Amino acid sequence: MRLGFKIGVRLPDEVATLKRTESFSEFDQGDFYIADESRRIAFGPAIEFRLLTRMSAESGVLYRSIATVGTTHVFQTNPNPGDPFNFNLWFRRRTHAKSIEIPALLRFWLSDKSVRPFVGTGYVYRRFMDSSEELFAGSPFVNFARRASTIHSNHGVVVTGGLEMKARFLRISPEVRYTRWSRRVFDGSPFPTATNLNQVDLFFGIGL
Repeated sequence: MRLGFKIGVRLPDEVATLKRTESFSEFDQGDFYIADESRRIAFGPAIEFRLLTRMSAESGVLYRSIATVGTTHVFQTNPNPGDPFNFNLWFRRRTHAKSIEIPALLRFWLSDKSVRPFVGTGYVYRRFMDSSEELFAGSPFVNFARRASTIHSNHGVVVTGGLEMKARFLRISPEVRYTRWSRRVFDGSPFPTATNLNQVDLFFGIGL
């Protein structure tokens, strides 16, 4: 059994950024913006069990913080200057959550040398904590609603690959990890701030 620690960065955004304009018969036009304010860093402890000469099992806990913002601006494109009731309204929805990921991976070593490449695959479970949503409206924004998210968990399939190198009594292992999630989370109309199904992380591991 080997103990270690991993820290990494997510390469693509948690949420795909978007800017879209649509026309409505009632209000003439609407602009939609999606922004990702999540922290890219993930970190946590890891544990590895040697099964065979060139195969091991790995698990651990990875912590992340997520924050996404969806903005909608609905307005009249040609307002009447003398009309005090011209429609011009902003809506903003900010979703925030913390999460932990618990992977269960099988890793296969491609060499027995001091620098050993490896590939792996497995399953990951993701649990969301302290999930909340804030809804703002008006100009300037006025917070008039706050409610807990109903999304609690997600899971996915993982494919990984990297190298393990020895540095005295430590083992250093950079790796690239791809995750395909089973569903999008934090999706909601009219603020489509759903997370991406595809996730790529660059991790740096250190262990005994």
